[in-house]
Amino acid sequence: MQFHWNHCSALHTAAVNGNLEEVQRLVEAGVALDSGDSLGRTALWFAGKSGHKLIIRFFLENGSCVNISDCEGVRPTDIAVREGHWGAVMTFWNMIQK
Repeated sequence: MQFHWNHCSALHTAAVNGNLEEVQRLVEAGVALDSGDSLGRTALWFAGKSGHKLIIRFFLENGSCVNISDCEGVRPTDIAVREGHWGAVMTFWNMIQK
């Protein structure tokens, strides 16, 4: 996958790479879940784009907001659909319904 890295944090990088252990470590250390890069993309947005279901679940279980859009109005769920990550879409759906 190719991304344009615009002031991405370590949390964004761990999310896009599917590194759940690093995501957990960073969150436990107090990194803000919903901080965005310069284009407004959150770590949850990157997890949705990459289709990382376990990371999506972790973020949502820990209070990440699913409705934060990037600068083009694209939410994490939207990007998961756009990329065809249907397992990730179902994870969003199941977690939102709780």
